[in-house]
Amino acid sequence: AKALVGGAVCAAPIIVSALLAALIAGDREMAWSELIEIYATALGLAVSMFTWLTAAGVRQPSEARAGLAGIGMVVVWILIMVLSSLLPLPVFEGLTQVEWVGVFSPFGLMVLIDGADLPAVVIAIQVCMVTLVWLWAARRIGKPGKVVA
Repeated sequence: AKALVGGAVCAAPIIVSALLAALIAGDREMAWSELIEIYATALGLAVSMFTWLTAAGVRQPSEARAGLAGIGMVVVWILIMVLSSLLPLPVFEGLTQVEWVGVFSPFGLMVLIDGADLPAVVIAIQVCMVTLVWLWAARRIGKPGKVVA
């Protein structure tokens, strides 16, 4: 239940902002498709980051340790992407190796901002990653009735 509330708290401001932008800007400032794409990417990124940060904080003894675990996870993913940029790998399906590594990270949907050639694949990978991370977190929480410190 807490995860649903947390997800709603992350999603609500983006949804309200999207509705306001649609009302105010309409189809005048930019095309509806661009507006929807921007806000859908932001919403997906928020849900993905919330999932990864929540999962990293599971079973930590304090809120401070949970926050540090989340920050550490983000730093590790950034380092992985930076180090992958040093590898001399060819471009595959229009995405560089950094973008392909990034697709599996919490920042995966950001690849869509540049107009990735395979948006369905990127979205499917992100959905799979979020599902796997939630399953990993649920397994770490423990069984019902078990005291978690």
